[in-house]
Amino acid sequence: MSILSRFSGPFLIALCCLQLAGCGSGPGTFNPVEHDMQIIFSDADLETRRRAARNLINQSFSDEQIAKLLAYAKDDRNDNVIRARIIEALGTLGPDRGNHLITELLEIGERAPSGSGLRQAVTVATDRLSWKGN
Repeated sequence: MSILSRFSGPFLIALCCLQLAGCGSGPGTFNPVEHDMQIIFSDADLETRRRAARNLINQSFSDEQIAKLLAYAKDDRNDNVIRARIIEALGTLGPDRGNHLITELLEIGERAPSGSGLRQAVTVATDRLSWKGN
């Protein structure tokens, strides 16, 4: 009997027991958006915060989360890479969330210094938010 087959049986049984008991699954156990937002707002390491911001792309957000992310993106003291990634993430929400977000994002774009990447992020995001399709 190989070592792999010797340990894979008990591992699979333990995994099944955890799933049946509800451990690690179900609503409310882990919210990746909240986790990444917490990292963005409080982690000391800039690269860690940037990775967390990148993770937000293509996620869905509650209205409260959108408000918090917009406030962060509007604050000129925050890192421009993180701000641009937040703008990109908000741009993936689609036209159903578009009108209010477009106005808010255009404000950020108007104030953004050239070369910061924020104007381009705003342009892409607002295009996505206003796209209606065929």
